[in-house]
Amino acid sequence: MIIFQQNQIKEISEVIINGEIVALPTDTIYGLACKFNDDKAINKIYQIKKRNYNKPLSVLVGSWEQAKIIGVISEELQSFLLKNFNVGKVTVIVLKQSSLNTQYWINKKTIAIRVSASHFIQELTKLTGPLVATSCNLSNQQPITNYHDINFPTLNYKVAGEILDNKPSTIFDSFNDKIIR
Repeated sequence: MIIFQQNQIKEISEVIINGEIVALPTDTIYGLACKFNDDKAINKIYQIKKRNYNKPLSVLVGSWEQAKIIGVISEELQSFLLKNFNVGKVTVIVLKQSSLNTQYWINKKTIAIRVSASHFIQELTKLTGPLVATSCNLSNQQPITNYHDINFPTLNYKVAGEILDNKPSTIFDSFNDKIIR
């Protein structure tokens, strides 16, 4: 396994752009991440986690501008989220942009997006674009908060670093104006 440091943004981004999965620190936990439009890498995440394919994955972005490329987010919704939640602490479910037409996204109507407060994620997504991200653990197991605990036989890359806060993000359903978690 190759272990990167958070300051190796260029090398990490190249690995992701080349279709690999990377375990990395996010705002709340360690996550498994890949490019949001790489169907092969997304399928590999499901395999690594032993996750049910009916459970959708969320997307990490570095800014609201980036979020609007993949999701339909009105200025009103953005204002509401900024007023009521700290950046990095809310995942919002919105309509996906119709331009998302890779195999994974083609039949989905919605997308769950979190704008990260992590400087590392913000810088990384400037180079890679949005990242599909999910907790770095087997499905139905406790999330991992320390990179030393990451041990998946088919995972080749991880980033040593610190998460910002190990409390899970709030999930806000923008269609029903309600908090799911």
